[in-house]
Amino acid sequence: MYLPLNGSVYSQTAYTALFGIIGLISGSFAEVWAAATSNAGSNAINAVETDGNGVWVAAGAAGALVRSTDNGVTWTAVTSGLGATDINGLACDRAGVWVAVGAAGKLSRSTDNGATWAITSSGLGAADTIYSVASDRNSTFIAVALLNVGGQVAVKSVNKGAAWASTVLNASPQPGYKGIATDFKGVWISTTSGNFFWRSTDGGTNWTQTSMATGIGSGRIATDGKGVWITSNNNNVAGARRSQDNGLTWGDVSVAITAAGTALATDSNGTWLLGSAQTTQRSIDNGYTWTAVTIAGLSGGATALGFGKDGVAMAGAGAASGILRRSAPTYGYDTATQFKLPNQPTAIGLAAYIKARDA
Repeated sequence: MYLPLNGSVYSQTAYTALFGIIGLISGSFAEVWAAATSNAGSNAINAVETDGNGVWVAAGAAGALVRSTDNGVTWTAVTSGLGATDINGLACDRAGVWVAVGAAGKLSRSTDNGATWAITSSGLGAADTIYSVASDRNSTFIAVALLNVGGQVAVKSVNKGAAWASTVLNASPQPGYKGIATDFKGVWISTTSGNFFWRSTDGGTNWTQTSMATGIGSGRIATDGKGVWITSNNNNVAGARRSQDNGLTWGDVSVAITAAGTALATDSNGTWLLGSAQTTQRSIDNGYTWTAVTIAGLSGGATALGFGKDGVAMAGAGAASGILRRSAPTYGYDTATQFKLPNQPTAIGLAAYIKARDA
């Protein structure tokens, strides 16, 4: 009736109800990588995103857009509607609506889970560049851009990307960069190459400055949605910074990169990936410590990273390569027939058990 909580492995069929509750645990995520047929041609991959249910979209240079419906195993080219315009960022509300942003102030939208796309007006000029976009997985999308006249601006949609309007980050725009992210609960943070972040706690309506180390700047940014945020450094400064109080205060992270980060992603369960020009680094302790992970076929580090359904991770490469790599979790047991119990630490001389089935 009871099994010890000591990390033991048991048969799924012998304990069907218990397996249904616990599932597959103790996997290693984003460690082993394999090639995926991208069909992205020779275009650099700048962004990769998922609906969380097996559909992925990757985008890059010259309007390249490819889509997968089998959790990243195979990919098919789709028309982005952006022509030869470089695509810099992707976002999905995980309910079928996608937004792609890029150069020339352009923005494209899909309402059929990435199958077809059409241009939507961003309200920005042809000389402005949109670098990043994020969704609160409800009705709001926010994108950040660098204006041709200098400074950063954000454009916001509250109707799933159908219409967009400028939202003021500050009265006198500062140098912009590539990052915006949300915890899906009302907190948004936009990075700049200046000496601060822009942070909103009301869904992107009002923004305040959050200071950082002078001269470093910030680039890519992501959050686990549970209070932890990480941003890569900018201005050719290696390293990253981490917040565990939802972006109020930040501390340095020791990560072995020698240039600014190019991509950043988390599975929201403690595993993070950070790409740079030279390497891709991985953390399995929620961003405290980092080690290099080998992604065969990538020249340098990843330029696009994402986590999706069943712990699958995707990585894309720049340098006009069109390369995509896929990582599925690995386990130390047969996941087709077995499952593993948690290892519950106990006081010396005691043991912990779980009720496995009724008498």
